Amino acid sequence: TTISAGGLLTAGLCKDGSVRCTPIEHEEFKRQYAYDFSTWKDIRLLSVGGRLAVGLRADGHLLSTGLVQEEFTVKEWEGGQPFTALAAGGTHFLGLRPDGMVFAAGLRDAGQCDVEDWTDIVSIAAGGCLSFGVKADGTVVVAGDISWAMKLEECDADFAFLQALPGKKLLLKGNHDYWWTTRKKMEEYLERKGFDSLSILFNSAAAVGPYAVCGTRGWFYDAETDADKKVLSREVGRLRASIAQAEATGLELVAFLHYPPVYGGEVCEEIMQVLCEKGIRRCYYGHIHGAAAKKAVTGMYRGVRLQLIACDYTGFTPVLVG
Repeated sequence: TTISAGGLLTAGLCKDGSVRCTPIEHEEFKRQYAYDFSTWKDIRLLSVGGRLAVGLRADGHLLSTGLVQEEFTVKEWEGGQPFTALAAGGTHFLGLRPDGMVFAAGLRDAGQCDVEDWTDIVSIAAGGCLSFGVKADGTVVVAGDISWAMKLEECDADFAFLQALPGKKLLLKGNHDYWWTTRKKMEEYLERKGFDSLSILFNSAAAVGPYAVCGTRGWFYDAETDADKKVLSREVGRLRASIAQAEATGLELVAFLHYPPVYGGEVCEEIMQVLCEKGIRRCYYGHIHGAAAKKAVTGMYRGVRLQLIACDYTGFTPVLVG
């Protein structure tokens, strides 16, 4: 009766209230996300998001599956919720009440769950770190991260905000920086816009006090497909290029990655080998958010001190390097 598609799978709500879904093919996602609809019965509403799925039973009991983290699971819902609609985002979900109010639960790092003041809502939607509501008068309200630029020209407001912050800022590519292009184009853009406190770290290094900062985005620790292996190989090359630039300064090397080189019991050996080979003593990384940080490796690993510095993990407080 209903089809809902998310980042990892497509699910269908059957007439008998059960749920069927397509299988997850990627081995990493199979391990990290545990979608299980086998016990779901009498489901009335269904929504699949980027990393989780939510369903409402006929008796008002709310179910969730997918991202295996305490803050995203709803095992018991006291009293039930008389939702008229559900909407699952990347790591959060919304429930529309009959009175036009909206309930939100899940990761709140980008403000995507800040919907307490919404009223007269007749329709909801969610995606990534965003929540949308349509009011009875046609007004659209939005909560969450609306700064996912796809092109450099769309980064003006975000970079202006960074420019206004004190100090010099080095920008390293993350997994959602779709605006990222060649270093030449980015540097020309920054110069043209007068963003003189921002610099790009891309196949390069930067001297900051007694340190030479180097790094790259990195990649998944279990690159299995040919496409993944190609990206990982390229990232290893970029890390080596950045380290070579840093070594030329004669300063102490400090590496930064977006993806963790080690997570739980898994290791991105290709990246880790370069860090060890080049004598990197400290490596800072991000990407891991919310309860997933419980499996993040922070401390000494093969002679390298690893430290997670994702913004929500640090309480949005800068971490002093040194």
